[in-house]
Amino acid sequence: MGKPIINYIGNKYRYGKALDKLGLIPDKIDSYVEPFVGGAGFLCYLSEVRDIKKITINDKDCMLINFYTNFKKSPKKFEEVFKQTINKEVFQKYKDCLSNFKPNLECAIAYFVVKNCSYNSLISKYKNGSIRSYMSEINVKYFNIGMKTKKFKDFSEMFKNIKMSCIDYRKIVPKDSFVFLDPPYILKHISDYYIEHSLNLEDIYNYFIKLDKNGNKILMTLNYNISIVKKFNKFNQHIYYKNATHSINSQVLKELIITNY
Repeated sequence: MGKPIINYIGNKYRYGKALDKLGLIPDKIDSYVEPFVGGAGFLCYLSEVRDIKKITINDKDCMLINFYTNFKKSPKKFEEVFKQTINKEVFQKYKDCLSNFKPNLECAIAYFVVKNCSYNSLISKYKNGSIRSYMSEINVKYFNIGMKTKKFKDFSEMFKNIKMSCIDYRKIVPKDSFVFLDPPYILKHISDYYIEHSLNLEDIYNYFIKLDKNGNKILMTLNYNISIVKKFNKFNQHIYYKNATHSINSQVLKELIITNY
């Protein structure tokens, strides 16, 4: 199956390989559920190495789900983007489209372009609905040269029988499934942004408990924090180390992996 076709911070495609090597992904998965699908990197990896009969994904970011929904219906429409040159004027046109977001094909294509061609792949959405994002020449170059060589057909194939939704994650309550939880980082001191997911540790813990009681196998990843370690002390915990290289220094980040199996 194909690799992710949108740039997304926290993409878990390679992470899936690492977790598999650690023996943390079940060998048999009949039903798979991902309440915070994001860039679908983990799902792309799973689809390569496991035969999954039923897949359910969700994300509260409706621009993202609108992209997946329309890509699923009309993948060739997104390939047509590469016939045009992405410059500042074209980039601004797509930004304006997202500022007046509607769940349709036009906004799905706009999301595809802006997400892949922005600095750090960030789309900041303010409370008034406006979009703040800056075009990256490097990302545009990769988008025009590297992205169009990706196999859209494979990614589309993966989405053919997937059930998608754009609702609060707490309403996704499956039974007897493998659930991958990769919540967005819990941000503090951000008053200007409209945060798609309203998250706190207590809610995440209660949701984990509800999934556990429903007979699900749960694999959750969170940025390492001592309060999280204490909160989930009765479940299996693993620490995953990953390098983060910066222009000034290099540091090692810790991510906490929590399972109930």
